[in-house]
Parts: sequence; structure tokens; C-alpha cells
Amino acid sequence: MHPMPIERWDCLTTMAMGLRESINMSDLSTDSPPLMELKEVEARLPLLRRIASDLIRLVEKRNHLIKNGKRSGRGSGSGDSSVQLELRDELRILETRLGSLKEELTALGGKLVDLDSATIEFLGTVGSNIAWISWRAGDEQIRAWRPVDGEPGERLALPGCSLDEEDLETRAEENRKTVE
Repeated sequence: MHPMPIERWDCLTTMAMGLRESINMSDLSTDSPPLMELKEVEARLPLLRRIASDLIRLVEKRNHLIKNGKRSGRGSGSGDSSVQLELRDELRILETRLGSLKEELTALGGKLVDLDSATIEFLGTVGSNIAWISWRAGDEQIRAWRPVDGEPGERLALPGCSLDEEDLETRAEENRKTVE
């Protein structure tokens, strides 16, 4: 088995990171999600938990592929190795699965704003303001929102709720560290 050339490895890493970038590109979409009431979003929690679980497994698999690719392929050599082809195929499968999960979320009226923490948002209202109602994997209930012009990941407590320090620490950081 030939070691994977650095430039080929960089290409695979770019593909893997493209999973994250495809989330950001979805923010540029001109399709506006429906305006939803908090109760409508809360009714979707069982489905959101299942989708978030799938997203977390997808992130873990991506991180595992990246780690294994680093271990098995950096070096000199030419041509595509079987390991490289397997990694590329696995990353394509993950990208396809991510697309399916994003379509499910769109059908539910939401959008994925952060893959690593499985943060999902719905357009709604907080008080008299249009806002993104934010839910993330591991949250028992919906407790956060962000202004429509705010940055994804910016999470404010909904009226009557609180976000403690652990809530502000995202699973995203943990997932990013597993790649390093």
C-alpha cells in the first residue's frame, strides 16, 4: 500500500471540512423558512432529537475518518491508494447523509446552523421581534434564541429561561478537538 501524498490528503481534508462549509453556504439561501410559534417548534423536539443524534454520529464518523487518514497516509507516493479511495467514498457518503438530514430539517421548517454542536434554528418570534429560535443537541427544551441579524452560535436565553455556563460551552469545541 502506497502512502497518501500530502496534496491528496489535503484534498480529502478539504472535502471533510466542506461538510462544515456547506452549512454556512445554506445561510445564503434566499428561501425563507416559515415563521413558527415556539409551541410548534417544541412539538418537533422528538424529531429534532433523532436528527441531532444522527448529526452527532455523522460528526464523530467524519472526525474518525480524518484521524485515520492522518495516521495512514501522510507521506510521499503517487496515485490514489485504496485507503484514499475508501476515505473519499466515506466522505461522499457522509456528505450525502448530511444533505438528507438538512432536507428533513427544512421540511420541519428549521435549518442547521452548526454541524459540530447540532444547533438547529427556526424562524419565529420572541416578544414582538422576529428571531431565530435555537435548539442544540443535549438541550432538554428550547431555551435559546438569537436576533435574525445575529451570528449563528450567538444564543440568548428565552424569557423565563436561563443559560448557564455549560450551555454556552458547545459540543462543537469538543468535536473540533477530537480532530486535532
